[in-house]
Amino acid sequence: MLGENIDAVSWPACGEIDIIEAVNDENVVYGTNHWQYEGGHAQYGNSTKDYYGTSKVLDITQFHNYKMVWNEKLIAMYVDDFKYQEIAIENAADGLEAFHKPQFFILNVAVAGNWPGFDVDDAQFPNEMLVDYIRVLK
Repeated sequence: MLGENIDAVSWPACGEIDIIEAVNDENVVYGTNHWQYEGGHAQYGNSTKDYYGTSKVLDITQFHNYKMVWNEKLIAMYVDDFKYQEIAIENAADGLEAFHKPQFFILNVAVAGNWPGFDVDDAQFPNEMLVDYIRVLK
């Protein structure tokens, strides 16, 4: 997700919430928050591989239920009810105020880049992302 004000304040000041990131054939899901701090980029993230000493075994080729709880105090991310990321945003200081503003969804299958790298195995194509539904509750 990206802050709706991205055109006015740019990235990372608009805030970014990566609810689900899966890299190549790793059976791991990552969740990360990005924001601007003292003129630079700040981030905080965790994964299903190691969330404070716990982990969840996943087959990312199968359907899973992903959930994000986002309120005035925190943003927490879950897969199949296993929490793998949480960030406190209650005080909204140090750039975290970006997470108290509207955001919009982005769904994509990214290829190459800084993470995981620029080497691309063309044998993986074609590829797809299947989404059953997105539900937003207030």
